[in-house]
This record gives sequence, C-alpha cells and structure tokens, in this order.
Amino acid sequence: MSEAAKAIEAAFGDAAFEGDAHAFLMGVYKDTRIDIEKRIDAAKAAIRYEKPALSTIEARVEATVDALTEIRRTIVDPRN
Repeated sequence: MSEAAKAIEAAFGDAAFEGDAHAFLMGVYKDTRIDIEKRIDAAKAAIRYEKPALSTIEARVEATVDALTEIRRTIVDPRN
C-alpha cells in the first residue's frame, strides 16, 4: 500500500494526501498497476463522493400525501 501511495503521490502531487481521502481513492482506482479487486474497492468507496445517491424519502412522502388525499376524499368528503 505504501508503494501505491508513493506512486499516487508522484502522479497527483503531495497535496492529494493532505487529508484528502477522496483524492487518494481516485488515485487508487485509476492506477492500472494496482490489482483490479483493490481498484474496485476504492471505486466503491469513492463513488458516494462523486455521484449522489438516489433518495427513497421523496417517493415515501409522495405516497403518504397520495394516501392522505385518498383518506380525506373517502372519509372527510365522501360526496366528492
């Protein structure tokens, strides 16, 4: 791992390792000299910083609003 860190440091410069874990992970998954399994693990760890995760909260809120609207229509305003 220290050899990989040195190679990445040479490619990205010293600034990449001043507390920047994302830059380190990027360097690992882009380095074709590193074992593919390790590169995949680094990419899995880095992806949360590169791409937003899909949220299920919005879908739940919409489903709840739809359900409450249906309840209101059938119980509170049965004539509508």
